[in-house]
Amino acid sequence: RSRGAFGEVQLAQLVANVLPPGSYALQHRLGNDRIADCALFLPPPTGTICVDSKFPLESYRILADPARDEAERKRAEAQFKQDIRKHVRDIAERYILRDVTADSAIMFVPAEAVFAEIQARHPDLVELAHGLRVWLASPTTLWAILNTAAAVLKDAATREQVDIIQRHLGHLGDDFQRFRQRMD
Repeated sequence: RSRGAFGEVQLAQLVANVLPPGSYALQHRLGNDRIADCALFLPPPTGTICVDSKFPLESYRILADPARDEAERKRAEAQFKQDIRKHVRDIAERYILRDVTADSAIMFVPAEAVFAEIQARHPDLVELAHGLRVWLASPTTLWAILNTAAAVLKDAATREQVDIIQRHLGHLGDDFQRFRQRMD
């Protein structure tokens, strides 16, 4: 539980430091009564992207410990892979909902070492996640994703303002046209 809380706190801090208020929600309840650790509210066509924090640390510690015997490390590796597969499938099933959320979700792994282990030594897990449209993210890669999301939000806000400015310029043009008619 404490590891889960650590991951959720780290996720909350990263999101709050990068995204403007109102563009995300922590502990967001979806229509299927599932609660995502975080939901990012992006403009269409992306929509709501759910982020779930997972921290499979026990088996990782054993498999990464060179002092452990080979058989114990192999069992830990098998458990580690089973845990990651389960997390990826659960996230895909719970947080990718047609017409409700985006067509992908993010699995936040709050430990760079665990994320690096998955990326470097377990391409089958990366392929599974990719196939189920679950993005694996470490603190560093999530920071990059969040900065991209912030840029998208800023661009959408700018586009919205451009429409307002264009509308006002149209009204001003109409006023000048009436003024010209009156002058003539």
